[in-house]
Amino acid sequence: MLYADDPDWVAISEIIEVDSFVKRYFIDEFAKNIEIGMSSIYFYKDGASDKLHAGPVWDYDLSLGNIARGTATEDYAKNFALQVENGIVRNDWYAQLCRNEEFVARANELYSAEIKTALDNTDDNLKSVANLIAVSADNNFSKWPVLGVPTLATANSRIIEHSFSDEISYLRNWIVDRRNYLAGVYGAGLPIITYATHVQNLGWQSGVTMGMKAGTTGQSLCLEALQLSINNDPASGALEYSAHVQNIGWQDYTPAGTAAGTTGQALGLEAVKIRLTGELANQYDLYYRVHSQNYGWLGWAKNDEIAELWD
Repeated sequence: MLYADDPDWVAISEIIEVDSFVKRYFIDEFAKNIEIGMSSIYFYKDGASDKLHAGPVWDYDLSLGNIARGTATEDYAKNFALQVENGIVRNDWYAQLCRNEEFVARANELYSAEIKTALDNTDDNLKSVANLIAVSADNNFSKWPVLGVPTLATANSRIIEHSFSDEISYLRNWIVDRRNYLAGVYGAGLPIITYATHVQNLGWQSGVTMGMKAGTTGQSLCLEALQLSINNDPASGALEYSAHVQNIGWQDYTPAGTAAGTTGQALGLEAVKIRLTGELANQYDLYYRVHSQNYGWLGWAKNDEIAELWD
């Protein structure tokens, strides 16, 4: 059901307890849990007739910045399946769930109703727990002298701070950065943008929703076209985008629901601009970024700024 070209959300939601999957999603998204889609992931049913629930959560030693990977300003769980290391291909259940606007809309609702408050409480929770275990921490580091050494015996390790208080400061800064990022990309009533890309030799890929990566990386295949849509009331504004095409230059702005670029001409996109109009532009900022040939992921562009794919 998840992998269907046009997923049937009604059918999917009849067999999973959606809110449990949303809450599990936010736990792993906030914590940037590297185990998601890889190991230590559990589900349960309370009897044969029950829906499938996500949880209980378990195994977060490689989360919350305890491993040097990525930044606080990125969408994680919905893109995790794209990370292939040591031949391990990650499962992409959350990527498939996030293709459904209904799942994204419910995530936005629950973020405003419950999740944001829980994240805002992390400072007080951290202080409380740090005080509770202060004596144990001293004993721990006396027994295990791990301060100032790598967290793991891998290239992705970060160096543990040189004191317990420094570790607390590191963790607090990490969760504040992560919390602030999530506050900017989730919320009830947030318009949902979906988009699909046409890739050299592959054609049109399945559509994805906000924050998900589209296209390819590491395959030397150029992006040839893209199509975006937005689920807003047209009276409140519109979504428009323009593509700079190899050998052609900038095209006129394209309205949502139509393709920008070319197909079947072996011409790559060299840059894109995306903007909101009307009341949408007054209420929201629109950020986007591109993976550029020879450069990798570039910085964020904002509100009609140029994002260059290659030159």
